[in-house]
Amino acid sequence: MDMTAVRSVYCIGIKGAGMSALAQLLHARGVLVSGSDTAEHYFTQETLAANGIPYVEEFHADHVPTTVDLVVRSSAYDDTHVEVAEALRRGLHVVTYAEAVAMLFNAGRGIAICGTHGKTTTTAMLGWILVSAGRDPSVIVGGAVPQLGGAARAGASDLVVLEADEYQDKLQHYAPYGVILTNIEYDHPDFFATPSAYAAAFHRFIARIPTDGFLVIHERDAEAEAAASAARCRIIRVPAVEDDPGALVLLLPGAHNRRNALAATAAAEILGVSRATAFAALATFRGSKRRFEIVGEAHGAVIVDDYAHHPTEVRATIAAARERFPDRRIVVVFQPHTFTRTIALRDDFARAFDGADQVLVMDIFGSARETQGGISSAEFATAIGRNATASGDVDATIAGARSAMLPGDVVLCLGAGRNDAVARALVSGVS
Repeated sequence: MDMTAVRSVYCIGIKGAGMSALAQLLHARGVLVSGSDTAEHYFTQETLAANGIPYVEEFHADHVPTTVDLVVRSSAYDDTHVEVAEALRRGLHVVTYAEAVAMLFNAGRGIAICGTHGKTTTTAMLGWILVSAGRDPSVIVGGAVPQLGGAARAGASDLVVLEADEYQDKLQHYAPYGVILTNIEYDHPDFFATPSAYAAAFHRFIARIPTDGFLVIHERDAEAEAAASAARCRIIRVPAVEDDPGALVLLLPGAHNRRNALAATAAAEILGVSRATAFAALATFRGSKRRFEIVGEAHGAVIVDDYAHHPTEVRATIAAARERFPDRRIVVVFQPHTFTRTIALRDDFARAFDGADQVLVMDIFGSARETQGGISSAEFATAIGRNATASGDVDATIAGARSAMLPGDVVLCLGAGRNDAVARALVSGVS
C-alpha cells in the first residue's frame, strides 16, 4: 500500500511508545487518525492530547470505524484480539505497527538507530542535529522529545530518522540507507530464545544496508564488530568518549550520553552536516521525556524519571546521577519490566544497583505480553541484597518512597512501566 494514498488510520494500541509516535507523524501529514487502548495511564497520553488525536479506552468490536483506509495494530495484539478480529472480519486493511512504519521509512532515505540501549536518545539527537542544520527530516522516536514537538516530526525532505526496535524482529521490515548500531546486549528473552538468536536479528538487518549506504558503530565493541562483518557498505567506527578531542558539550550527564552524541554526530557528518554544526546543536539538546528527566523536587529531594529497564541501562543511569550529583544519596525506585526479562537477567540486575544507597522494587510490570510468571518483586529485591526491599504497587511505592527519601537525596524512578507515575506523584504531593 502507498502510504501517501492513506487518508484515515485507526490504531489499536495507540498509547504505545511507537504507535503514538506513528499516530503523531500521520496526523502531522494530514491523515485522520484515531485509535483505542486500555484504560491504563501511559506517558504518551499527553502527546496524543496535545496533538488532538482522539482515542477510546477499553477494547470493543464496536470501536472499529465502519470505514477507514488502514488499521494499524500494536505488535502486542494478534489476530484473535477483539478489535483486530473485527477489522479482519469486515475486510479492512490491517497491518502491524512495523509494517506501517516501513511504508514511510522505506519510501525515503531512511536512517535507522538500532541496538539494545540508547536508541531513543541517539535518534532524538540525530533528529535535532538535522533539524538545527536545516535538513528538515521526518523523525519517529520511542519517546516524547519536546524540541521536536513530541514523539515524531513530519519533515519535507526525503530523510527519515527512525528509532528501530528489534523486538519481535521488527527490523526485518525496514530497508535502511544508513544505520547507527548503538550496541548489542541480550534482551527480550520472551521472543529471542538465546543471545545468538537476538544478535542474528541485527546481523540480518545490517546485511540489508546498500553498498552506497553507511553503518556507524563504536570502537572496541566486539558485538558491534561481529555484526558489522555482515555489512557491504561504508563503516564508520566512532572513537571511545575518552579518546574524543573534548569539544563536545552536553546538557545530559553520563558517559553513555556522550557515546550516543558522538554516534549521532558521525551519522550527521555522512549526511553533510559539519561536526561543528552538530556539536553546536547538541550543546542545546535538552533530551527526551523519561530519559534522565528531572521531574522536579519534593521535600528537598530531586526526582528523576528514566526508562532504564535493562541492567546495563540501570547501571549507566545510576552512574550518570553520581556524575551530576556527586555528593548526594541516591534512592532508586525500580519497576522490573516483564517476568521473562527479570528471570533471564536476574544475576546482572543483582549487580546493577551497586551504586545506589537504597532500592525500592515495585511489583513486576508484565505489560500486554505477560500477566505472571516465575519471580516476585520480593525475590528480586532479595537478589539485589543490600538496602533493597519490595515496595508493592504504585500507591504503596509512593508512600514508601516518601518515607525513604531525605532532603538532598536524588530519587531515580527507573523502568518501562508505571515508575513515571511514582515520580510525578512525589513531586505533586498527590497519589
